[in-house]
Amino acid sequence: MSQAWSHATDGFARAAYRVLVEEKRYSAKDVARALGMKYATFHARLIGRVPFRPDEIVALLREAPDIRLVDALLSSSPFVAIPKVDSPTDTPADGVMRIAIEAIAEATTALAEIERSQEGAQVPEGPRKAAIDNHIRAAERALALVRVRLDKR
Repeated sequence: MSQAWSHATDGFARAAYRVLVEEKRYSAKDVARALGMKYATFHARLIGRVPFRPDEIVALLREAPDIRLVDALLSSSPFVAIPKVDSPTDTPADGVMRIAIEAIAEATTALAEIERSQEGAQVPEGPRKAAIDNHIRAAERALALVRVRLDKR
C-alpha cells in the first residue's frame, strides 16, 4: 500500500482498509451505504485521505464488528478491547474455562514465537513481531474477558 496515511486516523484507517478491502470480511459498499455515504466518500476515509468522525467510527464498528478495528483505536492507550457482556448467563462456567484456556494458548503461542526468534539471537521484527503482538493482544483480551465474566457472577 502506498497511500499517504493521515497521522490521526493512521491505525484505524489501515485496519478498516485491511478488514473491508483486502480481506473483504464485510462488503465495503454495503458498509458505506449503511453509514449513509457514497462509496467514494467512504473510500477516502479508508485510505486515510479524510479522517473518520467519531460517529462514523461507531457506525462502522456496528456494521463491521471486527475486534481488530477496536484494537486499532486503542493501540496507543492502556486499554484492551473485549466484547460486551450482556448478562451473567451469557457464559456458562465451562465457557469461562474455555476462555481462560484460550488465553493460555495464545500466551503460549506468543512465547513459542519469541523462543524461535531467540534461537537466532535476534529480536523479532516484521511479520513475526506482528504475529507475536496479535497473540499477546488475544491473550490480554481473553484474560480481561475472564475477569469480567467472573465479576458478573
